[in-house]
Amino acid sequence: MKIFFLILPLVFFISGQALSEVKVVTSIKPIHSLVANIMKGSTYPKLIVDSSGTPHHYNLKPSQVKAIQNADLIIWVSNTLEGFLKKPIEVNAKKAKKFEILESDKIKRLKIREKIYITRVEDTHHDEHHDEHKDEHKDEHHDEHHDEHKDAHHDEHHDEHKDAHHDEHKDAHHDEHHHDHSNMIYDPHIWLDTGNAKIIVKIIAEILANIDPENENLYRANELDTVERIKNLESEIQILLEPVKDSKFIATHDAYYYIENQFNIDSLYHIVNAPEDLMSASTIRNAIKLLETNPGICLFTEPGFDNARMSSTLNKNINEIATLDPSGSLIASGPDHYFEFMTGNARTLNECLKNSK
Repeated sequence: MKIFFLILPLVFFISGQALSEVKVVTSIKPIHSLVANIMKGSTYPKLIVDSSGTPHHYNLKPSQVKAIQNADLIIWVSNTLEGFLKKPIEVNAKKAKKFEILESDKIKRLKIREKIYITRVEDTHHDEHHDEHKDEHKDEHHDEHHDEHKDAHHDEHHDEHKDAHHDEHKDAHHDEHHHDHSNMIYDPHIWLDTGNAKIIVKIIAEILANIDPENENLYRANELDTVERIKNLESEIQILLEPVKDSKFIATHDAYYYIENQFNIDSLYHIVNAPEDLMSASTIRNAIKLLETNPGICLFTEPGFDNARMSSTLNKNINEIATLDPSGSLIASGPDHYFEFMTGNARTLNECLKNSK
């Protein structure tokens, strides 16, 4: 009986220690995976965008808002990528240490590049249509309403519409299209460079050691193990992509700059400027024209794009339509996620590009 009372306080002490460990919230799967490796043996980090969700369009759940409120550390890539987190973090994360990765000068940051997007071919059509519609509208509508509305309606409606529409559109666009390329300086897909992944691991291990010094040795040991694992991943990707070095391809949007820069491959064009842009019929027509001038080239889509529609429309012009996943959205979250989706993308690139050389 005495032994029981000696052991019981020890159990409560150990349980109390576990409950007091650091609470970490991460935004997307690749970052969560790296953090989960650093925190092995400690608490498990919370992931916001789980399942096959995307940071471009995401609504926080009440439980996730509460997790942000209670967090000791919040890690995300950038307000330009995960725009849905900006306000909740500002309002709710009063006590948390915050790490916005893209703001770190230690990270290799590639500036948004100017590429020839297929959608830009539509500009000529848009201008022609606009001018045609403008003239038509001018003839039909201007004479009928000019005198009646010139002074009273034009000034009043212009000012009212300008202010109301501007604010309404600004708010709606900000809320619905979080991946705002117009405000971007740097490409946010920084995790696709394995060198950046190693830097991210080192920075976060340092932050965790400062927040939770009792577990510093654990974080430092996990940091070394994770960096070594990333080095092995880098070698594996190098082996897969060396045979297709200097290959060209077309992608749905410009998400792979960091991979291209690190492993010497190159996307020629992109079908849309951002993943939330819809693929119109005219865009696909323009894609066909482009592919006819680049026969045999690979086209890489992403999860969420209509591959069946793309295949039926474009397959006669290209070798293959394959799917790349810049954030591993279809792969289960966890410590292995980063390594699985990065290897998977490298294999997909290898298989398609070696057939197009």
